[in-house]
Amino acid sequence: CSSLQNGFSGVFKKKAEAGPGQVDDLLDRIERVHVDCELAGKSVRETIGLLQAMTARDFKGDPAQAYTRYLESIELSERRADELRKSIEPMRAAAEPFFAQWSASLGSFTNPEMRRHSQTRLTETRERYQAIVASVEPAHATFDAYNRGLRDHALFLGHDFNPNSVQAIQGELRGLAKLAVEVGGMLDKSRAAARAYVEASSLPVQVEAADR
Repeated sequence: CSSLQNGFSGVFKKKAEAGPGQVDDLLDRIERVHVDCELAGKSVRETIGLLQAMTARDFKGDPAQAYTRYLESIELSERRADELRKSIEPMRAAAEPFFAQWSASLGSFTNPEMRRHSQTRLTETRERYQAIVASVEPAHATFDAYNRGLRDHALFLGHDFNPNSVQAIQGELRGLAKLAVEVGGMLDKSRAAARAYVEASSLPVQVEAADR
């Protein structure tokens, strides 16, 4: 009797793993990626703005203060990159069983039209998910490269910050500004892919009954 109960419990548990709760879990992970991409994009714009301001020909501010602000912005940008990295893996971990169980459930349909509709929705949903992965992973790698470039400029200017030294690295400054535009665009693309998934797959909104 105990073994029968254990077997029944196992079957019930497997069935309970699928459903709106699992859908919501993946949506939460994807929404986290969306937020982290947005925050990363803000860091990109802030850091390159500070660097360009302090290396501008007409810069009139306090060099020490500007350099300190630049260092702080780099530290924040690196934290944003780490947060984005940490949100990607949980998303992938939630997606694998979700799509595997959806695919396995297709064989349980008795109505062929319902099976076809579910298969179409599965294909479309998986494609939207893959669009996130295909954009966010290279975006994160490029973001890391951008942050390394920021650190190189901080290291250089920390020892030699004057009009002559700034003039010497004009090529590198232009290159980093170009990379900032590139990574910003990649992060925007990842954010848009995550938003498209959420908008297409979100659970129905619960509307609370009005007080009587």
